Amino acid sequence: MYTIVVGGLAAILYVVTGSLLGVRLSQAGSGKVWSKAGLLAIGWCAVLLHAAILAPLVLRPEGMNLGFFNMLSVSGWLTAVLLLVAASFRPLENLGIVLVLRRMNAVMR
Repeated sequence: MYTIVVGGLAAILYVVTGSLLGVRLSQAGSGKVWSKAGLLAIGWCAVLLHAAILAPLVLRPEGMNLGFFNMLSVSGWLTAVLLLVAASFRPLENLGIVLVLRRMNAVMR
């Protein structure tokens, strides 16, 4: 139950972040552009929720569970973290529009 609720919330936050990044990109020519920091904060919330799901699934008392789908989710999480860190220093946040859809798919598995 916990993983379904938290995973669903993380997926919703990934979709909201990607959608808002798309809206921000479409309004780039106009005078009103949304804050990059606010959109990245929503992305960080999604990444933290994603990590909250991954930690108990991968880090088991008997050892690490390195199954295919767990590692697919870990690689997606790491991609999102690297994108958010890089977007904090460079204008790379528009890559998040494409990556968000992939991350949402990985979280829902």
